[in-house]
Amino acid sequence: MPKTINEYFQPSSTGSHSNIDDLILQAELDKFAQTGSMREDRTPRYIGGTDDVVANIALSPIMTLKSMGNVGRKILEKTGLRNPVSHYTTGQGATNILDKGSIYGTGKFPGKNLIGGTRAVSVTRDPMFASRPHGSIGTDIRFVLDRDEMVKKGFTMQPFTARNYGKTLSYKNQPTEALMRLIENKTAKELKGLRIKNPKFEFEERVRGNIPTENIKLIDILQLPLSESDFSQNMLKLLGQLSKTNIPIIKSNLAKNRLSHIPIGRAGTFEDIYKIMETPTYKFDPFEKVR
Repeated sequence: MPKTINEYFQPSSTGSHSNIDDLILQAELDKFAQTGSMREDRTPRYIGGTDDVVANIALSPIMTLKSMGNVGRKILEKTGLRNPVSHYTTGQGATNILDKGSIYGTGKFPGKNLIGGTRAVSVTRDPMFASRPHGSIGTDIRFVLDRDEMVKKGFTMQPFTARNYGKTLSYKNQPTEALMRLIENKTAKELKGLRIKNPKFEFEERVRGNIPTENIKLIDILQLPLSESDFSQNMLKLLGQLSKTNIPIIKSNLAKNRLSHIPIGRAGTFEDIYKIMETPTYKFDPFEKVR
């Protein structure tokens, strides 16, 4: 019977530092809560939940790296990541991007009568994007970029809101029991123009044209494609491309666990899987829904 990578691979011990890392992460969160630059948005008034950017700031790429101790901080220092935005895609999409050396624009750039084409790449700064349903948008792999650096390089970026994915919704269109309890004691004046936070808001922006992979700061393997078997050709191609890239990689426990059980004899070269297994692993489930 073929051995799995788990029988060969012995992860480096980080147990002695885990408590310290947890304390450091909590200190970072406390610091953000006390001195963060986020301001109250008074127009329009929101009801119905805490803004996910505040509630889930720990899931942002920067805080994810900081939670991984020294190895994560070294990646953060190396990449210079400051204002992260992410492009999500399928496993096959990630293979094509790494193979072709570019994230190709498949969406439409906002605006009319643009010269030089209107294709655009979709990115988001929503740290909880993977935990929400998004139809045909794949969430196997995310490519993390730095918005500030891209703007300095001359990339054109514009906010974009698809229908029904705006930041707020009219409370009149949301007749749920919980919402009715929230608004039952409001006066007519208080209800005028009242809108609630849209749980599907994506914080989406469109980057005009294509994005060469040299601009990718980090690759996050959320999961290996569920639609592919452990020894399919598409899986082998993805693992091969991930093992060859010089872009820093992190992965979820979901990805690590599946990698550790792939039969070596069927999965292609040992080196490909071993290189990916050596990349840092974070603890939280990126697909977990927040209640």
